[in-house]
Amino acid sequence: GKYGKARTTLPSQIAVPFDAVAQKLGQQPFLEYHYAYSLGNFVRLDPNQGYHWTNLGMACKFSGMKDEQGFIMLHVHINSNSGRLIGGMSDAIEGARKQDNLKLCEGLADATSAMIEINTVRRQMWTASRPDHYNDFRVFIMGVAGNHSIFGDGVIYEGVERFEGKPQQPRGQTGAQDDIIPACDIFSGVTKFYPTNKLTEYLFDLRRYRPIVVQKFFKELQEEVDSSNLHKVISKDSRALGHMLKFVQEIFVFRSGHWQFVQRYILQQTKHETATGGTPITSWLPNQLEAALDYMDELLGAIGDEESADEEILKIKVAQGTRRQVLQRQMEELQKASFDANKVYQMNAKGHVDEEQGLNEAKETRCENSSAFEAKCPV
Repeated sequence: GKYGKARTTLPSQIAVPFDAVAQKLGQQPFLEYHYAYSLGNFVRLDPNQGYHWTNLGMACKFSGMKDEQGFIMLHVHINSNSGRLIGGMSDAIEGARKQDNLKLCEGLADATSAMIEINTVRRQMWTASRPDHYNDFRVFIMGVAGNHSIFGDGVIYEGVERFEGKPQQPRGQTGAQDDIIPACDIFSGVTKFYPTNKLTEYLFDLRRYRPIVVQKFFKELQEEVDSSNLHKVISKDSRALGHMLKFVQEIFVFRSGHWQFVQRYILQQTKHETATGGTPITSWLPNQLEAALDYMDELLGAIGDEESADEEILKIKVAQGTRRQVLQRQMEELQKASFDANKVYQMNAKGHVDEEQGLNEAKETRCENSSAFEAKCPV
């Protein structure tokens, strides 16, 4: 769980061509999520089969461990469901633009259904990659920004004229550079509930580490949401408000699951306080979780009595207070100099039971060095 000192000079033979390629792609000259580490780093083991993580191998390996392969390939599997998600968003926006509330609600329902499937796939991380082996390959994705104890003032790219010999501090590869949740935040309006603080600044800074086409998509999606008056149209229809609440619930569930991954895969394995992307581990995700909870409170207050009787909506309403209490207690524990990461994780049982099933299934399907685990992670 401890990291040593990194090399802080990249020789010109590597630095110059690396930077040239990065500039062509509009990226930072560092290992990143889309092109290099995850979404562009897979091959289908059986070309006649789909994108389930067990049918995917790494084109470029780092540690070569099966835990690493499962960890990375599960992200690809998750993203294989994004087409349906975007389709639902598009239909909802079109419905709002045409004042067609039936199409609006159908689009919202489709987008929510896609997010439910995405969360179902995400839970398979407990099986795909063992928490106590994450540090074995995490070192390969550690970024420079925020990690002064490892990289000092930064990395010097020898021979790259535009840097003028000055140390650079790019952010490391992180799942926070994925596109699904930022797109969901823009579409739903969760972005309006981001608090004004340094953590939110980090969130927007990470957009620079995405392909140019994705950055353009985010901008165009926001324009479509605004020009269609999506949120205004939804606010006038109680049924649409109910659908949006269920959609934002899935955003919360995704982030809650990610937060629990952080607790088990990182906080229980190391005391290093900075994430690979350079963000503070113990406060980064709670910042976004609170934004989702705030928006859900507003939606619950706007939904009419008829929709409020919906069983799913009632469950969300009951869970809201408990979720806030759990998050508050977790933050209080994490503020202690010698916090107990296991205690933080155990607090989830009361308000974030979402991940328990996935973890229990993982325990049943494989154990340390078991043949079952080997079968689920083909080379």
